[in-house]
Amino acid sequence: MKQLKFLGILFSVALNVVLIAGRLYAWRTTSHKEKRQQPPRALLKQLNLRPDQLKRFTAGCRPFKESIRKHGERMRAKRLDLLDLLANRPSDQAAIQAVVRDIQVLQHDMHAKVVHHLIEASRIFTPKQRTRFFALLKERMRTSRLSRPRWMPRSH
Repeated sequence: MKQLKFLGILFSVALNVVLIAGRLYAWRTTSHKEKRQQPPRALLKQLNLRPDQLKRFTAGCRPFKESIRKHGERMRAKRLDLLDLLANRPSDQAAIQAVVRDIQVLQHDMHAKVVHHLIEASRIFTPKQRTRFFALLKERMRTSRLSRPRWMPRSH
């Protein structure tokens, strides 16, 4: 049983390392033009929003982005804690498992925040704009080399 738990933790850590390496690679290979582009503005231009819609959408994005940034900082801190625990000899399996659970909870919370924001933000669109908005997000997700949406702040 302990070996199974250890393998689970090891898999989780390996997955996090792969994701971090992917982010670093994507960051290094992303063109300067992509880095300067400010989605969702580029995406919103494709929706032909009325000025009042754009104003409402932008106003909703500001608190969301700040909340996501703070949440990302907490996730980053927990990942750093995990690396510190992994570096210790002998390793404290209980502490490692606790931090891994904390990271999983934070990841779940992040996804819930994003889903809630997308639902709330899409309410200002006409049915046609809403369909186009989610189609554009889907296309970006399929073609992006980034491990996070472009509008989500990078945690350095």
